[in-house]
Amino acid sequence: MTQDPIRSLYESTPYPALSYPSCDPAVMTVAAKLGGLDCPSPSCSRILEIGCSSGHHLLHLAARWPDSRFTGIDLSATAIRQARAAATAAGLENIDFHDIPLEDFDPGDEQYDFLIAHGFYSWVPPDVRDSLMTRLPSLLGETGIAAIGYNTLPGWALRRPIGKIIRQWMTLPEARDTPPTRLLEQLEKACPPDTYGTHIRALLHHMRTAGASTLPFDDLAECNTPCTFSDFVDHAQRSGLRYLGESDFTQNLPASLGDDALSTLSPLVSDPIGYQQALDVFSGRSHRVSLVCADGALLEPRLTTAASLEFAIRTEHQVQRDATGVSLRHSFRPGAHLSHPLAATLFEILAETAPCCLAIPDLMERLDDRLGPGTDLSKHLPALASLLTDATRRGLVLARIEPVDFPATVPDRPCLAPIRLHSVHHGRSLVDIYHTPLVFSDAEYELLAAMDGTRSTTELERLSAPFRSGPEFHQWLASLSRHGVFEEI
Repeated sequence: MTQDPIRSLYESTPYPALSYPSCDPAVMTVAAKLGGLDCPSPSCSRILEIGCSSGHHLLHLAARWPDSRFTGIDLSATAIRQARAAATAAGLENIDFHDIPLEDFDPGDEQYDFLIAHGFYSWVPPDVRDSLMTRLPSLLGETGIAAIGYNTLPGWALRRPIGKIIRQWMTLPEARDTPPTRLLEQLEKACPPDTYGTHIRALLHHMRTAGASTLPFDDLAECNTPCTFSDFVDHAQRSGLRYLGESDFTQNLPASLGDDALSTLSPLVSDPIGYQQALDVFSGRSHRVSLVCADGALLEPRLTTAASLEFAIRTEHQVQRDATGVSLRHSFRPGAHLSHPLAATLFEILAETAPCCLAIPDLMERLDDRLGPGTDLSKHLPALASLLTDATRRGLVLARIEPVDFPATVPDRPCLAPIRLHSVHHGRSLVDIYHTPLVFSDAEYELLAAMDGTRSTTELERLSAPFRSGPEFHQWLASLSRHGVFEEI
């Protein structure tokens, strides 16, 4: 393949090492099952990532599921060398990486249970997008699912010309040494004090706070083609694919739209594609990660709320019981007040067991104990299933296909797993137990690199003294523990 701007960018500039919680197969499986597809368990499956960069997303999944087989492909030979080195350092033998364009990738007769293409569809030329979509049915087979990330219109409509302005500005002699984040900050001052200016200022702020490392690949990338959701679905259908929903089930309804807005748009629900497009228009959503399967996949003809009883769930909301039910609050997600007779007890249990993720049978056992012998919980199963489905749709609970149980207390000798230790040694994001990337300062990375199980918390506190000590250090360490990043030794 001849040299092109995309290959040049990825070879010359390291892509930030990130993980993508919406592309965690444990989360994707929930969306697939609620979309009617009974896909395999990710704990024993075949998983392919297209555009894997340095493999950061895939490597942590490989460490989690040793009985699964992982493959990553990317254009950048440099990134693939880094991915292979990380796999070797972490002792991962269930993962392979290939520096090869998608159109040249030949898996033979191999089909995949999960396929991930997070930063791909909007960032490649039209012929490569077509290659991705037309190859997906044969790569997925009858039960596989694919999470495809892309930028959406109209939400991205103003970000693209802003990126062009920044690229032009950076070519001027007086701006060549100015970081693009500083240019974005200066542009905020040009916004007029009206509704339009407020919107543009918010866009500029979002672009700036996303970080300098991602700007060259997102807003400043010359090849970045957004599309409407309906155009993406049309492309999928023409390619022999079926849209199942968003890969993270909670993203089917944008968090920025409240109950009143959703109620106003509810007459459109009978046309699911038109409804989702309307949600994008009124929420300003600029990015989606959509889940698709082969058009010939066997789907359940009708979604039932009973499917929610197969999952494991947790909540990140603050929970407070009152006289009429339970109030749920969150620092940046929508809250709610639920009057369902089971809601208060259910959410109190989830709050007590957080940050772990409970399997539904375990949750029901705790509910049964809490409600007492006078309550026959089996009679409440339909109501419980309906409550859980609605709470998952609204993001009040977070569901995955498997439970997650870990001690949230600080161990005597904090120890990071080999893949996490390799990541922090190289200044890459620390991926937590729910596949969320955590980014730190240089001094914090040096401290994290010392967490190999040989040092006590007292010794680590001494190492952190130049920048953090006392209660502040212990609060930071406790926060890490609640992210489940430490190994039991």
